[in-house]
Amino acid sequence: MERTRFARSGPGCRAVVRAPSDALGLIDGPERGFLRLVALYFLCSFAVLTLLGGDGPARLWSVLLSLPEIALQVFEGAAVFLVGLAVPLAFLRNGAGRSRAGGAVFVALAGTLFHLTFLTIKTSLPDIVPFFADPALSRFDSWLHGGIAPWELTHGLLAGVPAWIFERLYIDVWIVVIFCFPVVVTLADGDARRRARFFALYVFVWVGIGNVLALAGMSVGPVYHDRLTGLDVFGGLDTALAASGIAATYTGALQDTLWSLYVDGQNSAASGISAFPSVHVAMTTLVALYIFERVPRAWPLSLLLVLGYLVMSVHLGWHYAVDGYASILLVGAVWGVLRRVSRSRETLFSA
Repeated sequence: MERTRFARSGPGCRAVVRAPSDALGLIDGPERGFLRLVALYFLCSFAVLTLLGGDGPARLWSVLLSLPEIALQVFEGAAVFLVGLAVPLAFLRNGAGRSRAGGAVFVALAGTLFHLTFLTIKTSLPDIVPFFADPALSRFDSWLHGGIAPWELTHGLLAGVPAWIFERLYIDVWIVVIFCFPVVVTLADGDARRRARFFALYVFVWVGIGNVLALAGMSVGPVYHDRLTGLDVFGGLDTALAASGIAATYTGALQDTLWSLYVDGQNSAASGISAFPSVHVAMTTLVALYIFERVPRAWPLSLLLVLGYLVMSVHLGWHYAVDGYASILLVGAVWGVLRRVSRSRETLFSA
């Protein structure tokens, strides 16, 4: 948001002078709010990990010190996607996005710190609340689908689809998008209120769904259910993952690695496990709602995105279907509330 102040330049005359920070065009209102919450999230996370003990605070501090190096790696990995910024920039009419280019850099750096802090906290969630919800979630999932486990439905419908397609979409594409989409929004959207809603929901998905609500339903997901409980409920899923070739891909190796790290008590970077609710589906829902809000006629694309990632989260064994359903309902409800609120008052993100 642009602020001005008035300075008297002569008798009866006033000249409009831009505030120094806005003259630089670095950080607009919604982006300032995002940076404030990222800093607050980091400080609160540091306090929580300090109370828990262990090496959590040291790991989080090392994240902060290594931020420039890690950010460079992230930018390099996202190079292909960033080239595609020419597409959203084509929607600009008055160059407003170009004036926010500096702010986009700060958003990228803050987003990197935000995600690394989230991953550090995620590895510590079982230290706060042990896993307990898997038996109830698996039973409810089966009951909700007429006594059939959702993974059985997906592996029946998608038999023959190459495993690498799911892996590329669910891991590679998704990771690039969640890192880069806030930058795209900063550059390509001239509506400050809409950007404010996006960043508010972005924080809600990671912190509200990925941290707070995850504690309320601590679970490991179908692929780990039997390893955690000692029961034989998802033996068929293991067989299906092997038969489809998924177990032999990076996804299968990652699932085994994460479980080994959990069993060994090693809280390395990005080693956390939590299924309910699904952050993958929640973030996809956020992106889909944003696309729908910008281009209402693109609702089929938005719907396809949400359904696609919901199905993949089940098909790959990461999530119960109810994990995704909960995420869709939560993000949709908060989005609706924020739309009403943003019409009536200013928020932290629009200040």
